[in-house]
Amino acid sequence: MKRRICVIGAGLGGLSAAIRLANKGFEVDLYEQNNTPGGKAGEIKESGYRFDTGPSLLTMPQVLEQLFSECGENIDGYLILNRLDLICKYFYPDKNNY
Repeated sequence: MKRRICVIGAGLGGLSAAIRLANKGFEVDLYEQNNTPGGKAGEIKESGYRFDTGPSLLTMPQVLEQLFSECGENIDGYLILNRLDLICKYFYPDKNNY
């Protein structure tokens, strides 16, 4: 008998938790208050235009790669990640910059 679990929120965190739990054999119910999943990674389509409602860059692709890998999938079969020219640089008190 599969154990059933509930995940509240279908933002990036909730989606990744639900994926990991389902991959471990749980039956997952995923609840979201909005009309679509994705949270801050959503979009608005209006008058023939498309607008991102959240992040416009991916700073830690290894997190997504790990999620796909844990589930026995290759991210390259689902997403094309393109490295873009540097548009900004972050500086931190520990002298590391990214």
